[in-house]
Amino acid sequence: MPRNIALIVTDMLNDFVHGALKCERAATLVPVLQSLLAGARRAEIPIIYSNDAHLPVDVEIGVWGEHAMAGTADAFFRGFKVAMVTDATNAFTAEDRAHGLDYIEKIYGAELVTSEQLLAGWEEASE
Repeated sequence: MPRNIALIVTDMLNDFVHGALKCERAATLVPVLQSLLAGARRAEIPIIYSNDAHLPVDVEIGVWGEHAMAGTADAFFRGFKVAMVTDATNAFTAEDRAHGLDYIEKIYGAELVTSEQLLAGWEEASE
């Protein structure tokens, strides 16, 4: 397995599933993420959890209210090839989701894959 592979779980927070910024669409990601996490552990791929860590003076707090209180190191800038798992990604609306996927593909050169494709790639690489 190449050394520059990691599973990065971003912003999977209680605030977005059950809390202040609850998004019904976020709950659909839980089973997919559980599968990806199990696959990463089987393939001995590092798992990195990252999330917002806002200060009370952050501009975003004025827009969305208090959430993810306490920035993350961006995998792209650390030399990782970025793959975005499309069935483990969501937003408040389908349009926002599509825009986000398009953005990360065009701006960061991310490869858009499904969780099944990613898991199969990990299994193949670990054989």
